[in-house]
Amino acid sequence: MAGPAVADTARDHATRGEALAREGRLTDAIDAFKAADQLERRASHACLIALAYMRRELWTQAELFLEQCHERARPEDPLPPWITLAEQQLAERLATAKLAAIELVVKPAVPGVQLTVSSFAPDESFSPRTIRLPLGRHLVTATTPGRAPVHTTVEVTDVKARTVVMYVGGATARGIGHRSRVPTIVTAAGAVTIAGGLAYHLFAFRPVRDELIAANDPANPDPERYDLHAARFDSRRTVTFALYGAGVATVITGVVLRYTIYRETSESTPRVAARFTNGGATVGLEWRR
Repeated sequence: MAGPAVADTARDHATRGEALAREGRLTDAIDAFKAADQLERRASHACLIALAYMRRELWTQAELFLEQCHERARPEDPLPPWITLAEQQLAERLATAKLAAIELVVKPAVPGVQLTVSSFAPDESFSPRTIRLPLGRHLVTATTPGRAPVHTTVEVTDVKARTVVMYVGGATARGIGHRSRVPTIVTAAGAVTIAGGLAYHLFAFRPVRDELIAANDPANPDPERYDLHAARFDSRRTVTFALYGAGVATVITGVVLRYTIYRETSESTPRVAARFTNGGATVGLEWRR
């Protein structure tokens, strides 16, 4: 008796969803179809959800649920007769809509990973795959059993296809709550190198430069003094520029790491700026959390 009662309840939800859809209450209809699907997973429920999303012009969700519709289809639960027409209409809309094909990849490939997108309903998850997202900023969350969620922001500015890689760790995942320190360490090392270059500039290079300026004073020239400090000036200038250059290159490397490999973290990268003046240099370091 328990089996038929569950089937009847699911059927009641589906029937109510169809009535709500005819009234134009598509959001309520989707909720009713999902309630039916929680009680009995059927291809027909996924197809009805897809159709409702098509009527709402939410093409990405419609495409996802149409795939579920096909995956679930069985002889005892066949595809509805209108599915071919719906797929043709969806293909036409996808061809003209401003959507970007985003391939979502999780590394390493671990079993049980489910992805969600901030613009979707919370109960709409899917395995790593290519989805179509509209222009804008989307928060994608990867959830794996036994691991902390991983979050990454996908900013879609055009309709070009692209790949987004999300990295999960061992027992815990690298995400908003578990930020990687690699970009921060690299950027901080660059800032320290720039600071070392500034110290060398002020305490090693500039005194020699001042000696040369004084020795070359037209009012009181001192060729011997000039020759004494000229070689030291060249070598210390080279070291100063090398320290500044290495520091800036290391900072840039840290920034690139933050916004490529470690893009999923939410902590902002320290920003370092160096400005050279006649009397020395100014270095600024900004960090926001």
